[in-house]
Amino acid sequence: MDAPYPEGAPPQAEVISAAGEARRSNSPAPAPHEAPSPEGGEPDLVITQYDETGGSMGNGFNLTDNPPGHIRSWRVTHEWLRLNVPVHTGVKNLAIVTGFGPSMKPMFNPGDPLLVDTGVKVVDHEGVYFFRVGDEGFIKLIQRVPEFDGPGVRLRVISKNPDFPPYDLSPKNPHFEVLGKVLTVWRSEQF
Repeated sequence: MDAPYPEGAPPQAEVISAAGEARRSNSPAPAPHEAPSPEGGEPDLVITQYDETGGSMGNGFNLTDNPPGHIRSWRVTHEWLRLNVPVHTGVKNLAIVTGFGPSMKPMFNPGDPLLVDTGVKVVDHEGVYFFRVGDEGFIKLIQRVPEFDGPGVRLRVISKNPDFPPYDLSPKNPHFEVLGKVLTVWRSEQF
């Protein structure tokens, strides 16, 4: 497949350190917005981090804490978005989340940027979701499975790493909230 960037470069991403994160304000991150393209022509699209960013690929972390680092934004062309993310609820609902912890390896690695659709608020089919239970954020594969003795469904929460066993969650749990659905990831490899 042809890469949409010169020499296969990924979308521009800015990684910040824990020290840099300490300077982050509590105001919401700007919604995706356009920025002038360095080549001229159609403007680029800047997709920013989720405003309460971060999710755990392990046991979860408090969504009000500052995680150790983030990918703050992706700067992509509209063509890249059209080719790589053809289905979403709207550009205004796209955000970057950085997951931490090993539970989703090898699907993606700790610290990899994930493009989420924050317009998705229910689990209506299997997929990788960004969700919270209380103040704990998670990024997991969720399956809808039938109730053993009834007409309803349970949500089976699955990690890709076999060291983390699956567990069931009720979609009626008042502390459960879908924050978005993961659409694509930029999977890193260390060399």
